Amino acid sequence: LDYVKEAIILSAKNTSFSTLIIIKSTVPPGSAKQMQLLSMQQGFKNLIASNPEFLREGSAVYDFENPDRIVI
Repeated sequence: LDYVKEAIILSAKNTSFSTLIIIKSTVPPGSAKQMQLLSMQQGFKNLIASNPEFLREGSAVYDFENPDRIVI
């Protein structure tokens, strides 16, 4: 998670306080919460969420254009 931590801090430094930062990577459960705490410890107030990648090989474009559900 070192690269994710580095990316979170770099993103937080270069965005406004109200920016939502989304982790678009498959990371262990609880990583978004851990990154949120790290960000807050560094003095940033960005919100952090996780959107893991679970792509079916060879059908990523079709799956993106035809989602079976949308989560907001």
